[in-house]
Amino acid sequence: MKIDIVKDEKAAIGNYKPVLVSGDNIDFFNISDAECEEVRAINIMDTFSTQNLHKNFTSILKKVRLGGKLVVSGIDCNILSRQLVSSQIDESAFSNVVSECNSMSSLRVMASAIKSSGFTIESQKISGTFYEIVAKRG
Repeated sequence: MKIDIVKDEKAAIGNYKPVLVSGDNIDFFNISDAECEEVRAINIMDTFSTQNLHKNFTSILKKVRLGGKLVVSGIDCNILSRQLVSSQIDESAFSNVVSECNSMSSLRVMASAIKSSGFTIESQKISGTFYEIVAKRG
């Protein structure tokens, strides 16, 4: 099974089962741990509150089966901050981004959490203010 964790069911890509995020909760239906050959969580991590980010991220990681793939992305707080300090974005744009998020992390922190959960990072990149990590469960 392949799942796409999304805020709106219509946003899920074809051939992936949509898993909805509602507030601070992920509705995994009857999806068992280690059942998914691929889990996509694109621009979802910033949705969760700081208090529940770790819990929700751990739940996502548990769904990936051995040899399965994880794709996760979000706003990198370090890059966003550097853009503000270097005047690449103004305070209004910065405030708009921050107001849309319940939490922020960074590529470094997320990659570390993924590695410590037994995954191997296949690729990681920064595009604008967003990080993306592709990992395989070992």
